Amino acid sequence: MLEKSVELAFTKGVRLRDGIAPKCERIGKGWPDRVVLAREGRIAFVELKRPDGRLGVRQRLIAKMLEALGFDVFCLYTKEEVETWLEGWFR
Repeated sequence: MLEKSVELAFTKGVRLRDGIAPKCERIGKGWPDRVVLAREGRIAFVELKRPDGRLGVRQRLIAKMLEALGFDVFCLYTKEEVETWLEGWFR
């Protein structure tokens, strides 16, 4: 399974739940792939990986920094994890 297919399932699922998930690519290297913006000012950062993918050192450091600031940070590896996360986070 390619990372792109996980990302497509993710962005489609967010849109279906009236959220948006722009790419964070312009912020800089190591940032999560997507920032999820939802009703009531909810924000989460989500890194999408293929099932055998791993977070790099810089990605782990940035995730810890975001969590220390109080943001939710997630790493999802499969379409099944994406669906479970969407169902739980968009309650």
